[in-house]
Amino acid sequence: MVFDTNARHFESLRRMEEAIMRVIAGLDEGIPTYLIAIELRQIIHYLGEINGENSTDEILGNISRNFYWQAK
Repeated sequence: MVFDTNARHFESLRRMEEAIMRVIAGLDEGIPTYLIAIELRQIIHYLGEINGENSTDEILGNISRNFYWQAK
């Protein structure tokens, strides 16, 4: 469903924004770079959820179900 995809993408974008804000705050506060790198990895993960690089079983299940019903 298009709506489900958009809602999922919106949630990933929201989480990315939060992580970016933590990175900026961490840089301003002088937090060790290895801790900032953890947040950067999270940002990359959320981006992967949007572009399809990271696929969970639930997402794959939704795709399969939607494809099956649309193909009929």
